[in-house]
Amino acid sequence: MNRFIEMAAELLYPWCCPGCGKLTSYKTIWCGSCINDTWNPRLINSSVTDHLDGCYTLCDYHSGMRKCILQLKYNGKSELSKAFPPLLDRFPWWDRMEDFKIVIPVPLASRKMKERGYNQVDKMFQKWMESAGKEYFPQGLVRLRRGETQSLLTP
Repeated sequence: MNRFIEMAAELLYPWCCPGCGKLTSYKTIWCGSCINDTWNPRLINSSVTDHLDGCYTLCDYHSGMRKCILQLKYNGKSELSKAFPPLLDRFPWWDRMEDFKIVIPVPLASRKMKERGYNQVDKMFQKWMESAGKEYFPQGLVRLRRGETQSLLTP
């Protein structure tokens, strides 16, 4: 019965790739072209310090990935939060993080939070991290100063 409901939902409400708009499915979300263009999981150089075990990234921030994040972040397209769990599922080094129990997102500036009403990072990661058995602790960091708008920065 579940498969029938899934098929009917895809027929009535087809999912489009959040990067380019091509028809995809609820299971794959991203089209192959957008994944191939941006998928690049890696440990960021020089992110390991005395106080940090490192930062990983899953994708390059350009093309369809950039478009998807900007739509979620600035245009209130909260349905795009569904685009990130399949990427998290593909992350190749979860075993390196199995001892870590808490996930702490970088907070928004209070002005941005008031304007937007949500932190896009919470929409992208919170449910998935909790389902993976991690405690998601959005109050774990405090923003002391406002930074530059990241989407306007050069690489």
